[in-house]
Amino acid sequence: MHPSVNSVNCKYGRIVSHDGRLELWMSFAGASSTPGAEYLVLSWNIGNCSLVLSVPHAGTLGSDLTPAGNLLCPSGHVLESRQGSLQHPVKHPGKDTGTDVIAAGIESLLAKDGMRPHVVECHMHRNKVEVNVDISKKAVQHRGSEGEFIHSMYHRWISQAIQLSRECGDIGAVLLVDLHGHGHPHNYIELGYRVPGHMLNEIAKENRVKSSKKMVTLSQLEELKYFSIPDSYLDKNLEDSEEGCQNQNWRTIVTSPVKHEFTMIKLIKRKFGTSSDAIKEGLMGQTSFAGCLSKYLSHCTSIKDVACIPSQKRPSPGRLGYYIGGYTVLKHAKWKGVDAVQVELPISVRTQAVEKREAVTVALSKGIQEFHRMHYQSSIGNSRQGQNREILAVDEDSEEEAAIIDHHPHKQTAVKVPLCQVKWLWKGKKLLR
Repeated sequence: MHPSVNSVNCKYGRIVSHDGRLELWMSFAGASSTPGAEYLVLSWNIGNCSLVLSVPHAGTLGSDLTPAGNLLCPSGHVLESRQGSLQHPVKHPGKDTGTDVIAAGIESLLAKDGMRPHVVECHMHRNKVEVNVDISKKAVQHRGSEGEFIHSMYHRWISQAIQLSRECGDIGAVLLVDLHGHGHPHNYIELGYRVPGHMLNEIAKENRVKSSKKMVTLSQLEELKYFSIPDSYLDKNLEDSEEGCQNQNWRTIVTSPVKHEFTMIKLIKRKFGTSSDAIKEGLMGQTSFAGCLSKYLSHCTSIKDVACIPSQKRPSPGRLGYYIGGYTVLKHAKWKGVDAVQVELPISVRTQAVEKREAVTVALSKGIQEFHRMHYQSSIGNSRQGQNREILAVDEDSEEEAAIIDHHPHKQTAVKVPLCQVKWLWKGKKLLR
């Protein structure tokens, strides 16, 4: 083994550390796999800045849905394809083709400027493990075995990457970009902040329907869309909905129950404000994520027809398919200082032409970099950005995966905080969530 490569056995499989990268390898057997062969299941490229990219659906391992595609584990467990239940029906869409290539391209382009994002990727197909769904909602067929371990480790690494990201900057804020690909028959990039599409429609005054019809439509969307609508919003009674339809504006996002799941609320409050115009600017203005990305999309001739939802060009989805953001952005945006966006790329820029894929990679890298520079770096610059934060060297005497990852990131080193928050600590309150 190369001297810079360290390996430690964990509960299932082994974790390898080398050249600033962590990898989870596991052995599987089955009719469609080589007996006893090891497969890469998860990877984490450790970065040096307050940016985390997650790629949940680019994996091909375990894509076979037939019984022959079941994976036999050394423990005797069988990693089967998810079947779902009446309460949690399961669809089996294909992988988000090209998102791993685009993520690698973004990482490479940013590295040229000394900015290395944390990149966490799942190489297992969502047929076997769906990391963008809560584990209790049929993310795996059988709980308590290898499937749940993979799900848990994926989110554990994202949490650890977020904690390291906090320590890279002076303001303690982190941006998480969850990269996906959608199959909707349109050419828009869907930006999901856990704001329901119907709310965007109402705010933009593009969909004036009766409240009773709206609630039926929500139920239908719950079945048609892959990701769920916030339960907190569906719990509103009809009278509240009728009143809401008449008074919708951008401020509704932070005054309605949706505020509890809005994944950009920390940035909005920190940099923009909570008036209707301020929130609109934070979501669609020139300095918003959509604004920065749209700027560079328009610079590329081959993808000049590609736009974002929501954005100034398209404030709401209307009747178009639109994913509001899934479990990953919802879960990790709950952490202190973390903002998250789910980026859904259309098929046209992922699989149809290499020129378009390269163009959208450049636009994403430049847009993300500009947005990050404006909102996640201090005015004096990130003094630690150039430092190599290759940590988590593996010690063979450590206990299983705890040797590398702490399940509770808030138990790690505290980040720099304002004096007022230090006073809170003296009063017995926690600095982190």
